[in-house]
Amino acid sequence: MIEISDLHKYYGERKAVGPLTFSIEKGEIVGLLGLNGAGKTTTLRILACDLLPSSGSVRVDGRDVVDEPHEVRKRIGYLPDRPPLYDEMRVHDYLVFAARLRGVHNGADKAATEAEELTQIQSVHNEPIQTLSHGFKQRVGIAQAIVHKPQLLVLDEPISGLDPVQIVEMRNLLKNLKEKHTIVLSSHILSEISETCDRILVIKDGRIAASGTENELTRGLTEASIDVVVKPVVEKGGDVLVEATMSAVEGVSHVERHADQGGDGHAWSYRSAPEAGTWAYRVSAVKDVRSELVHALVHAGVSVLEVRRSARELESVFLELSARPQAAERSAPKGGKGKT
Repeated sequence: MIEISDLHKYYGERKAVGPLTFSIEKGEIVGLLGLNGAGKTTTLRILACDLLPSSGSVRVDGRDVVDEPHEVRKRIGYLPDRPPLYDEMRVHDYLVFAARLRGVHNGADKAATEAEELTQIQSVHNEPIQTLSHGFKQRVGIAQAIVHKPQLLVLDEPISGLDPVQIVEMRNLLKNLKEKHTIVLSSHILSEISETCDRILVIKDGRIAASGTENELTRGLTEASIDVVVKPVVEKGGDVLVEATMSAVEGVSHVERHADQGGDGHAWSYRSAPEAGTWAYRVSAVKDVRSELVHALVHAGVSVLEVRRSARELESVFLELSARPQAAERSAPKGGKGKT
């Protein structure tokens, strides 16, 4: 669906993106994760034909964004970080207007109604946009992006500023939209990238620093951190038994006890030792020993209440990637920048 090869974008002498190369298959939800200024928005704007690349190739459904921008725009729905809304218009009228702008003339009213249903904004059908909450405005922004039934949705920070309930609603909406659209979205909210996306592209200094699923990134760049909650072992030496049992499992490098937040048992955490070998970025792979750990505890007569993976793993990956030195040219190459 998307093929980007050796993409560069310069603003004057300052490099914003590049070299950037990646591809996205039809039906995927892919998240661009990076710090502010990493190049996420610039990349999405080039995809949406809102900016021209300085050099490199960007193709959407086989169409080049420079040579055939109008054909690419027909295939794309774009939600920038600030939704392009007209506050004085009513929701349905605005969506009809957006449909006509995108070439839907005969069936604009029907297309607007279908977009309202998909984004679940029927209840504000006749409301002026200026009276809507931020969450509903984001939904209207997505509705205008899908009103012409594009193959690709490009969403820049779609969950920015939403409250926890609205974030869950937006997450479910994006998963439902996946059935009919390929989706590329940007965010710096780690938990939402993890919950929403099939694959993550970590961008640093305009380049891909890492790519893969959350499990792949976590396995490749950090030790796994797991919390294991067990029923208290009342007999003498019970704590020693639990610790010794887990420590004896091949791959476990460290065991420590801490308070169980739930209060129903004793919580232990372990870090698994790296296996021999390397991942794509030449870091040690991490062995998953959850199954062996539970088996050993149960065999030792310890009742396991819960095994949960640490919520900080993806954050650790992101921080590690963001801190990693990366050689990158910061000025335009001599001899010209190509397109501007």
